[in-house]
Amino acid sequence: MEGVDRWIPYSAMTNPGRHASAIAVLPTEVGALIQIIQGVLVDALAASPDQPLVEIAPDW
Repeated sequence: MEGVDRWIPYSAMTNPGRHASAIAVLPTEVGALIQIIQGVLVDALAASPDQPLVEIAPDW
């Protein structure tokens, strides 16, 4: 795939699956989205149950 076409399909990390309806009601304005997710978004590695956050970055 070339250009933006490579970003269109969902991946395992981006497919909303059963949560698509919850995402559909989110605001489309960037500032409003930032207010919602700031402090909530967690890296997939950091969320791993096998490796607690303190072991990944003890200075958090």
